[in-house]
Amino acid sequence: TVRAVMEEFLKSKDAQASRDAALVDMIEGLEVYFDKALGTMLLYEFELVQYRKICSETPDFRPSQMYGCEHLLRLFVKLPLMLREAAVPTAQAQALQPRIAELLKFLEKNVEQYCVATYDPADLEYVEMVQRATAT
Repeated sequence: TVRAVMEEFLKSKDAQASRDAALVDMIEGLEVYFDKALGTMLLYEFELVQYRKICSETPDFRPSQMYGCEHLLRLFVKLPLMLREAAVPTAQAQALQPRIAELLKFLEKNVEQYCVATYDPADLEYVEMVQRATAT
């Protein structure tokens, strides 16, 4: 999960760095951004039906506790736009860049651990459900 990736990233840092308030704040902030953006910016149409179903069945649902690395990587593609739209000051956004680069290097180094190598195709029932949902 995104949460597990973030925890492992922090564990990979030395003791002093893992307690760095700015790093911890960045991790927490990325999780908040992920949770807020998943359903509106990060999922493909085909994935939205499942997401909406989970949200309706689970009131306290936090996507960062269910979705994984592949979805987290989509966040990094959208992050510059999200930061601009949130009016994050340029200096603050630039200060995040080295830490985000560290996190991306961590993901690259551990890609086999966090990313799925093969995907199971969606079953026919789900495909039909998506077709019905998107036809309306």
